[in-house]
Amino acid sequence: MNLGPKVTFDADLRYQAALPNPAVPAYVELNSRIGWNVTNRVQLSLSGFNLLHAHHVEFPGSGAVARSFFAEVRWRL
Repeated sequence: MNLGPKVTFDADLRYQAALPNPAVPAYVELNSRIGWNVTNRVQLSLSGFNLLHAHHVEFPGSGAVARSFFAEVRWRL
């Protein structure tokens, strides 16, 4: 979504049903990103992943997937 001529916002909400074998509980998660085009050549953004829970299991034995954040600077030549 464009929040103005230089700011964009993206989000996705997803649901994963429970898996019977191997047993994995159902979960809902949210990812989002906000970006700012400072100039035609420079963009700043901040993204957040798995924002609804501190962690969740996607596959037994693989460990939990944790909430995370990512800052990015893009410079186009």
